[in-house]
Amino acid sequence: MSITKRQREIVEFLLEHPHEVTAGEIAVEVKVSTRTVHRELQMIEQWLEPLGMRLEKKSGTGIRIDSGSDDLTVLRQQLEGKEVVEFTPEERKLFILCILLDESEPVKLLALASDLKVTVSTVTNDLDDLESRIRQAGLKLVRRRGYGVKMNGSETTHRTAIAALALEFLDETDLFGRQPEQGAPS
Repeated sequence: MSITKRQREIVEFLLEHPHEVTAGEIAVEVKVSTRTVHRELQMIEQWLEPLGMRLEKKSGTGIRIDSGSDDLTVLRQQLEGKEVVEFTPEERKLFILCILLDESEPVKLLALASDLKVTVSTVTNDLDDLESRIRQAGLKLVRRRGYGVKMNGSETTHRTAIAALALEFLDETDLFGRQPEQGAPS
């Protein structure tokens, strides 16, 4: 399991402060709401579990990383070895479009969220933003609890949508490589 850039910032902040810190203090440091911090802490707990660590939360006091009997050096090494990939909202939406156009079976929101390292609600908002574009392409976005999400439409419509994405986001060199300049030896 990997963590997002924001989750990494929270863990690093907790490592810098071995005593308890409040969710409000974390929120100020990471520049997000307290509610977002609580949501991120749930994901951080899942990430810490295989490392034999957990978040110790004391009501009225704060939060700190409980390493059990282990030194926090292991956690610091884990953070150093993790490469974080962050997608812009536009890149995320493009990724979602490509996955849905490629898949013939429904895709679970949790799988998309995991691949993009965002929450299910972020994927849901991205799908809301994409719905009109999908409709304009002649496709229908089907979303059902327990089923997942899928684009319905004819094979021709799917292929046309894929071609439109390629024209919009790729140039000829992406498809065919660089052409040798005229007069230059090949």
